[in-house]
Amino acid sequence: MNAENSHTLDELAARIRHALACVADVLDLRLLTEQERAHIVGLETSTEQGGAAGGMVEFFNEGIRGALACNVVYAATTGPMLDD
Repeated sequence: MNAENSHTLDELAARIRHALACVADVLDLRLLTEQERAHIVGLETSTEQGGAAGGMVEFFNEGIRGALACNVVYAATTGPMLDD
C-alpha cells in the first residue's frame, strides 16, 4: 500500500467513525484482511447450508456478501446504541 492509498483509507476510516458515532460509541475500527473476509464467507456458507427456521427455509445473506465483495471492508466494534 502506498502513502496516497494509506491517506485515503485513513480519511475513509475517519468518515466511517464519524458516521457511526451518531448512533453508538466506536470502540475499534479496522480493515478486514482477505483471510478474515474469506473466513466470514465460509461461516455464511455453513450457516446458509443449515437453512433458516431449523432448516425448513433456504436463505442467502445478500447483505453480508455484498459488503464483503467491496474493495475495502472495515469491521467496527461499538458500544451500546446511543439514546436520542
